[in-house]
Amino acid sequence: MTAHHLKLNPSKTELLFIPSTTGPHCDLTISFGNSLIAPTEDARSLGVILDGQLSFSAHIANLTRSCRFLLYNIRRIRPFLSQEATQLLVQSLVISRLDYCNSLLAGLPLRAIRPLQLVQNAAARLIFNLPKFTHVTPLLRSLHWLPVVARIRFKTLMLAYKAKNGPAPPYLMAMVKSRAVPRALRASSTARLEPPSLRTHGRQVSRLFSVLAPRWYQNWPPVRAVSELMNQTTVLLRLPTRQTHCKLLRLLQYKQLGVPTIQDKEKTKGRRKRKKMKKKNEKEDEEENRKMPKKKKYEFRRRRRRKKKKEEEEEEEERRKEKKEEEEEEEERRKKKKKKK
Repeated sequence: MTAHHLKLNPSKTELLFIPSTTGPHCDLTISFGNSLIAPTEDARSLGVILDGQLSFSAHIANLTRSCRFLLYNIRRIRPFLSQEATQLLVQSLVISRLDYCNSLLAGLPLRAIRPLQLVQNAAARLIFNLPKFTHVTPLLRSLHWLPVVARIRFKTLMLAYKAKNGPAPPYLMAMVKSRAVPRALRASSTARLEPPSLRTHGRQVSRLFSVLAPRWYQNWPPVRAVSELMNQTTVLLRLPTRQTHCKLLRLLQYKQLGVPTIQDKEKTKGRRKRKKMKKKNEKEDEEENRKMPKKKKYEFRRRRRRKKKKEEEEEEEERRKEKKEEEEEEEERRKKKKKKK
């Protein structure tokens, strides 16, 4: 510290103890000058609030609070702004906060990241000035925004790519190792990463960058496939509108990151509705058959058949009437033509 002409401020220093899962928990105190520094539950470092379990619950709560306050202030002046101006404000004030150090949230469960996704949804609705319960996925696609989970994964993959190929700090390059292939294979051209050999205790999943980055990098399409997709999409730049090109590129990103599209959701909804209707009809038929005795069952079936026959006869009569009307109209036309001649 003295070599770099730095000095610690005891009033601003914080001590955070992060225990291991297997090690014992102990209370530590450090004497610094005339004061004692005791460990705290939360500590702030470069704008990120860290806790002992690295759950980042306090950081997510603080981030959502500040973003909600900013959205509230922007909403107050929204009637005086255009859509482009509000988009610039939201991206510079809210989305930049969501993207700051979001790679630390990699591996967290979805219930922990849900508040951030709700903030992004509220920001998209504010840009288009829509009510609270509007559908969000078409808005995110029109703005070309990825969901929060996909943003976190994209940031970790970008860091892994830079650590492997591009400029990156040495501590990140030491965490990532390229897979060594003993002989020439197809996998040698895909530029995969070598995952570390770790033992998992029960259902616990590691959140280390050295574990998650190679796993996600392997699920990502290889560099050869990405280059082929980009070569195929460059032809779309010659189209008269640029919107089609942007939409297709966004669809490719959604498919690669595993985000469900609107068509997939509509298909699943239609299947669920059909299954529910079938189950309801089957239950109603079973209840009717159970309640009715045998004689009434036969009568009920006969009535159904008679109704079907009547409906078919009525349809045939309507068809015949239509044919007769058409024939009469044709005869009238012929007579008129003869009279004119």
